[in-house]
Amino acid sequence: MNADFTPKLKVHGNRLDSKRLTTLYKLVDQSGELLKWGITSQQNPLRRYTKKFLEGKRLIPVKQGTRRDMAREERALVASQPGTMNKEPWRGKG
Repeated sequence: MNADFTPKLKVHGNRLDSKRLTTLYKLVDQSGELLKWGITSQQNPLRRYTKKFLEGKRLIPVKQGTRRDMAREERALVASQPGTMNKEPWRGKG
């Protein structure tokens, strides 16, 4: 066994220390009303939801960065400007 051998542990994509590029997005209805803030590590953020679910809605990528940074920004937005579909416990009154 090589002394330099270090097992590589996989990090789940939803963990805050994931190295996958993460997109902060907002989901809006046809009139532009905010429905939800969210994050996804999908390479193509538009694949986060099914076409059927997106009928009458638009997913708008806002910003990209580390999962930790995007989760922090998402939480701040949900606390200060929640969408009707944000159900997190820290959801603000909007």
